[in-house]
Order: sequence, then C-alpha cells, then structure tokens
Amino acid sequence: MFAALAVDSAVMGKQYLYGLIIGTVLLVIFHRKDYLKRKIINRAVHYSLSLVICMMPLIVYVLFNPVYFNHEKNMTNEFISSLGINTKEDGAIGYVKMPFALISKTINQDEASEQFKKYIDLLTGTFFNKDTGVKWFIPGFTAIPIAYYILIIPGIIIAIRRRYYPIIILAILPAVGAFVAGSSDYRVLHGASFWVILVACALYGAYKLNDHKKLEKYKLGYAALAACVIVASLGLYSSTSYIYEMASDKNSLRLLPHKDVEVARYMKDVVAGVESPSTEMEWNELNTGLSVSSKYDTLLCQKSGYAITHVFLHDFGNKKIMALSDQLPFQIMNEEDIFDANKKAINEYDSSSKKDLKLIWEYDQKTNRIISEFKKFENYGKGKDISVKTDSGNVRFYILDILNKDIGKLKADTANLELK
Repeated sequence: MFAALAVDSAVMGKQYLYGLIIGTVLLVIFHRKDYLKRKIINRAVHYSLSLVICMMPLIVYVLFNPVYFNHEKNMTNEFISSLGINTKEDGAIGYVKMPFALISKTINQDEASEQFKKYIDLLTGTFFNKDTGVKWFIPGFTAIPIAYYILIIPGIIIAIRRRYYPIIILAILPAVGAFVAGSSDYRVLHGASFWVILVACALYGAYKLNDHKKLEKYKLGYAALAACVIVASLGLYSSTSYIYEMASDKNSLRLLPHKDVEVARYMKDVVAGVESPSTEMEWNELNTGLSVSSKYDTLLCQKSGYAITHVFLHDFGNKKIMALSDQLPFQIMNEEDIFDANKKAINEYDSSSKKDLKLIWEYDQKTNRIISEFKKFENYGKGKDISVKTDSGNVRFYILDILNKDIGKLKADTANLELK
C-alpha cells in the first residue's frame, strides 16, 4: 500500500514499486522452496490487490492522460542515444544491447561519447561533493557522508544474507534512475532511508558477532559494534554540521532562497488588496482567509520563486496571476520570450469582471527594456516603482495600474508593441 501511495504521489514513486517487484522475483528465483507456498502466495495476491486498489486513481488518470510517461520516456531515449544505440533502427535488440554498452563504456570511457561522459560526471559529482549544477538541495556536500560507505557495503552483504532484497534494490535503484535522468540530487536522495537501513544492518551484524562461540570470548562483537558506532558518529557529525551551516544561511539553497518567501508574502498581500503589504511571517499564512481584491486583478512577472510564489498565491488563482511570465520564473527565459509571454497574457486577460488591472514586473537586465516600453501606457492609469525589503537586500518592482475602461486600448497597443 505504501508503494502504491508513493507511485500515486510522484512519478519517481514508481521506484518503490519496481523495488518490490524485483525483490520478489529474486526471492522466488533463489529461494523457491521457501516462498512458493500456498500461504505466502495467497498473501502475495492480497498485497497485489491492495496495491492495485490504492493505485486506481493513477491508473484511471494514465488511461486518459498517456502523456504521463512522456517526460521519463524522453530522458530515457536521450540516455540510450548517448550509448550509441538507436532503438528506432535496432528495435528490441537495442534494449538488449544497452546493459552491455553501459558496462563497456563505463569501464572504457575512451570509447564513450562526450554526452555519456557527462552522465558519468554528473553522477560521481552528486555522490562525491562536486558542483555539477544539478545539486539543488545538497550543494557542497556528498549524497552520502563518506564515513557511511564503510557501513553500507557490509550492510549490503548482511542484507543479502538475510534476504532483504527489496531493501537493497530500493537503496540502489534511485541512483540508477538518477543516472539515466541526469543525476539531480533529489532523485538520488530517494534512497536515503534505505541507506540508513543498510547502516543499521551493519551495526546489527557487528553486534551478532558475539553469537559465534569462537569469537565470543574475545568480545569482538562489542569491539566491532563500538567501531561501527564511531564510524556512524563521524558520518552523523559531518551531515549535522552541514545542515547547521545551511540552516544558518536562509538563502543557502539557490532554488529556494528565503528572499523568495518574503517577496511571495508581499505579493500575496498585493493580490488580496491589503493596504500595507508585508514580508513578515503570519500565523497559518497559507490559509489567512484573504481573497482576491475586489478592485483589481493582478498579473505578475517575477525573476525567481517559481514553486514558492505558486504556493502562496494558490488560493488566489496562481496560474492566472503568474501568466505574465507564462507561470515561470523569468530567470530561465530570454528577453524575447518574456516579452512574448507578457503580450500573450495581456491579450488573453478577461476584463469582464469590471476590475482594474495591476501589472507587476521585477526589475532585471532582462526586463528593463520591457518595462520601459510598458511605461508608455501610464496614461491608461498610473505607474510606480516599489522596493520590497528582504533579509538579502531590496527587490525592486514596477507596478502599472490600468483602469478597466482602458484595458481594451492596452490590448490593442500591446499587440503591436515591439522592443526597441
């Protein structure tokens, strides 16, 4: 049931399901006599039925939205092509060749393409503290504290001996999936809880050394356990120190800086028509009971804060509000794309509510020329600059208020507007 809920909640949740399936197959292959019993088979059928029942919402969704698989399919095809395999020409044989090509090119990278070498660099960088550009949540740190490797490797051996095949698969599978998808750290970290279980297996194995009569009198089990605890403590210390260092800097995560939270709070108040917008944290701030201003609608073009701003504006119609930059942070867009998104949002805006329109741009090199062009329309209302104070400095915005009666004129003028 947990695997089904994991699959329902995220595309990468399928790894939990794969882990169960592969682990079950390994148990049947290597331990047929123990697991091909009526009682266990009946239990497996019950588990499978509960899995299907819990996954039913996703199954129905996928039946009507096959695009669900497109993203993973595209990333997989890119990875396979980096191995020099063309699945369209080779068909099923191409997939048979893939594991052999993968092993060969990993061992002998001189024969590998530059694209495949990049996959290798990204994965090793994520695991061994290299700035790869895709370490979004653990920049400047290893995916696994180095000390833990000393415990994870014997932990795998002990897990194999105790037939914990799904645990082993689930500890390894996220790294394999991340390798194919470009080794973003959040993909790799899906296996973190299972790495901890493998560490626990190593600690358990060290303690159980005392059960061997030849070793009991030397108390090697306690010595081994003490050594393992010291190693685990080293790993815990390094990771705790890193977490403390990151927590000391509110803006340490480049994709989730605290300033974006402060700006999102401010914009939420602006959208709601609060007279004195604030960046201060409020009690239950995502459920304040505020509603969209009755006087005006808002369209926002913001440099960063994609997920954060969407969350804070969710109850106010976040998609409509952030349409001014195509719902994206414009830091990943070029100037022309930002301008096109601005024109499209204004052209598609429905003014039938009889509200005025508030257009907001964050000042940046990419938006300075765009803002200059839209300042020409201040005669349809009024324009002003504001500065939002955050703990990492001030963030400047330009606000253009358009009267409802002039929105039609703005649309007509914007349609012919060009950057100069």
